[in-house]
Amino acid sequence: MPTVTWDAEKTRRVDDGSDPHRCHYRAAGTASCDGQLWAILGEATIDLRDGSPEAMAMTPADLAFARVAIVRKAKRKALYRALRALGGSPSPLEVEAAVWASGGESCGS
Repeated sequence: MPTVTWDAEKTRRVDDGSDPHRCHYRAAGTASCDGQLWAILGEATIDLRDGSPEAMAMTPADLAFARVAIVRKAKRKALYRALRALGGSPSPLEVEAAVWASGGESCGS
């Protein structure tokens, strides 16, 4: 897998945060391998509002837990999608490494 550097200013929540049950997150960075540089981007929207397909597929307990961790889940999904753009399917360990490399578990970014 290429070396990935995450852009701390562009890897962040991009919606206005006005709805606590919906989150749009963008992960942006560069990947380098063998002297070549690529821009990578991944985006994810998690919609856990009442009546949304994602919310309706969950039990009430799972929905409550998912709503507490909505930003974290959107961030992981966006990072995963950015890494997938490099080809292949990143392992859970690679996604976790990306979480920490992009600023850790900070949910505000």
